[in-house]
Amino acid sequence: MDGFTAILRAAAVILAVIALLVATAVPAPQDALEQQNEQNRAPRPDNPTPPAALILLTASVTLFFTAMYAGSVALPLFVTRELHEAASTVGVLYSACAIVEVVAALALAVLPTWISQRTLILSGMMAFIVYFGLTVVAHDMTLLMVGQAARGIAIAVVGAAGIRYFQDLLAPAAGRATTLFANASTGGALLSGVLAGGAVSRFGYTATLLLCAAVATAATATFAAGAFALGHHKCAVDGR
Repeated sequence: MDGFTAILRAAAVILAVIALLVATAVPAPQDALEQQNEQNRAPRPDNPTPPAALILLTASVTLFFTAMYAGSVALPLFVTRELHEAASTVGVLYSACAIVEVVAALALAVLPTWISQRTLILSGMMAFIVYFGLTVVAHDMTLLMVGQAARGIAIAVVGAAGIRYFQDLLAPAAGRATTLFANASTGGALLSGVLAGGAVSRFGYTATLLLCAAVATAATATFAAGAFALGHHKCAVDGR
């Protein structure tokens, strides 16, 4: 059994375990309904998030994950066919990224609460742009590994800080906020297939990674615009 077959079988086992956990541990519908009723009875914020800002922030998450998943399709092809590295190199790169993700996620858990989630997310998105830039100019493993470190930090920061940021925006509706963030990331996964498949077949591997960098840049700009709109709204409300 080769490495690829083992990965697929391991993924199947993990999915089966997750399905078992969902079947046995997910709250019954009536419990979820009671939780929703409690959220509905909770006091509403005096200054709700304006829809325009929320749309921009949600779109930024979708764009980020579109770039992430599309880049995950293009990277192995770029490494093996453009740089002519061994297929095992791809496993090393993704393993390095995963290690950095874990370390970054643990670091986020102990960060002081006064650090701005907005600043963290913007920093993470900019790190993602750096990752694509380093990757397309790489000629050996050195820059590829540095790029994976930036990628791991970006994914951990946007994933963890992003959910917290949305929960703060939509408090006390934490469930609604988490669902909105999850749906935005799922939308990115769906769009990434179209982006990666079409770009790789038409433009090639390097151009696809550059296109992913452009999408990541658009995600950063969209998030910044949403955060600015939110800040402007709060200033207007405070000035009344």
